[in-house]
Amino acid sequence: MPLSSKPFSEWNKEDLNALLTDPPAEETSQLDFKAECNLLSDKPELRNKARRDTLIDIASMANGEGGALILGVKQSQDPSSTPHATEIIGIQDPQRIIKTIEDLVSSHLRIRPSALEYNVISCEGNVSVVVVDVPKNTYSLTMVAFDNLNQFWIRRDVSNRLMSIDEIQYRFSRFHTVEASAEEELARIRTIGLPKSQRPFVWFSGVPVDRSIDHIPVKVDQIKKLLDESSYFVDFPQAPGNCAPRQLADVLSPSLHGISISREYDVQERRYLEVRRDGTVVFSVCVAGLKNDTVSLSGIYETLASGLCLFADVQNQFQVGKAAIVQAGFKNCGNLPVVDPRLVYAPKLPPADDIVLKMVQVSEPWKPKEVFLAWATQLANALEIEQPIQRSPWI
Repeated sequence: MPLSSKPFSEWNKEDLNALLTDPPAEETSQLDFKAECNLLSDKPELRNKARRDTLIDIASMANGEGGALILGVKQSQDPSSTPHATEIIGIQDPQRIIKTIEDLVSSHLRIRPSALEYNVISCEGNVSVVVVDVPKNTYSLTMVAFDNLNQFWIRRDVSNRLMSIDEIQYRFSRFHTVEASAEEELARIRTIGLPKSQRPFVWFSGVPVDRSIDHIPVKVDQIKKLLDESSYFVDFPQAPGNCAPRQLADVLSPSLHGISISREYDVQERRYLEVRRDGTVVFSVCVAGLKNDTVSLSGIYETLASGLCLFADVQNQFQVGKAAIVQAGFKNCGNLPVVDPRLVYAPKLPPADDIVLKMVQVSEPWKPKEVFLAWATQLANALEIEQPIQRSPWI
């Protein structure tokens, strides 16, 4: 039978029952049935084997084409034919199973895959089927580190196998190439993709490492909705929002690469926002113009934090590969003073025209708030301000 076209995370009981429809669903490189789940077994040998096998299954799918583990569906045992679903038997205590899997992944997978999704489907007999959705790695290889073994596995057809040294070297070589391409794109954005104003501005850029597929169907109404529901105001609930992308939601229009701010909106180019079809996000805000020609430190922080959150939102909304490189900085600053309303003095920026914050590679799971705090610390060092992070009331 043809599998449901719905994402695994949206499967329901009807989709499960359809697995048994004649002809029954067969295992594939992206589908693996598990009749029993001994992750919580009282017998150490069974529990240990189940945990090792689960780690290998997840790593193999992540290093292969991605897919789903279906826990609680019995499969045929005829070695001469492809395994297929034969019975839905379910498992008990699904939430403990999920917690155990998450703990295993966190402790025993080096370079974790993108976040796993779990779909618990209730069945008769007070049992459930757990669908574990495993995304495909786009930039990394996941290694199993368990029982003193460090191994790379991959799923091909309906079985898992150890990767050869040549395969591992080839994949890492390819990853290095696409990473270098992303770094080059960041450098290019800094020179031609940001406002040409000579006034000081803060900039943020996020570039997916794997940009070979230019397929994100970005539309003005989609991006506007994304900005209106920004996770920035969830991570920073007291944020004022004056220097966040939401301010530009009503002035977006289609552009050559995707969606960007209309140039007619601000001829002085005080702000710029672009969301490209390959998942790249560019955001910048001019922060000059306060009394005594000073710059608000909280405005700088808000630009950095909101840009990071927007980039993460785009990744989640359009299922862009989580592996990416993000960078930000402060341009055309010269000796312009920077002030925070809660400071009694106005420290000056370094003599250099630009402050470029450290380039950060992110992958799942990554949290914008953590990257922001690291950048804020770097900026504090550049300004020679002690602990400025604690002086912004919305952080």
